[in-house]
Amino acid sequence: MWHVGIDLHRETVVMAAVNDAGEAMDPLRIRCEDTEAILRVVQVLGTFRAVIEASGTYRWLYDLLRIDQIPLAYIPPQPYQQLRDLTRCRPRWARGHAEVLQEIHGIGLYSALLIVAELGEVERFRRAKQVGAYAGLTSRVHQSGNHCFRGSISRQGSPWLRWILVEAAMKAIHKDGALKNFYTRVRKRSSAKIARVAVARKLAEICWKRLRRWQREHANQAA
Repeated sequence: MWHVGIDLHRETVVMAAVNDAGEAMDPLRIRCEDTEAILRVVQVLGTFRAVIEASGTYRWLYDLLRIDQIPLAYIPPQPYQQLRDLTRCRPRWARGHAEVLQEIHGIGLYSALLIVAELGEVERFRRAKQVGAYAGLTSRVHQSGNHCFRGSISRQGSPWLRWILVEAAMKAIHKDGALKNFYTRVRKRSSAKIARVAVARKLAEICWKRLRRWQREHANQAA
């Protein structure tokens, strides 16, 4: 039987092997993206046992080779691994995007991350009002001749973005003076539900403006 040692790096995999008879395979360095080459190496060996360092990026190689013969380290099921990836990603990636949104009343860490994820690249929106439409928070418009009728919100676009903005709006109107006044003005001429949606649409525009400003500032710093 062959015994394989694997050293996994960001861009390459180094593989070395020795069998029970003492025969050794020269170390091979293979690019991580070349999964077919990795599989060809282990297929030539036939039956083998492998050990891989439990680094932060081992999961893809583990799934590729199914090397569960030596369970020295805990291998979490896929749902837990995905949760780990998300939570570990936060300190590296979400520090700027998320924190700039957490300055808004009613938006916490989870809300900020969800908004950033659902909006994606903010440059794709040319105007703030397009963000409200993307979240499905704008009214349907029906035209007949010279008459224009506005109905309920379209509910098109991202339901997750729409949901989190409405949730945040319900909290924001208790702490943010400007949004509370805006809610009160809309509420006087319509229902509480319509007023909450209006605040959610306003929040979508505020988030987009803040994210765009943050991105532009950091782009200028990088230049």
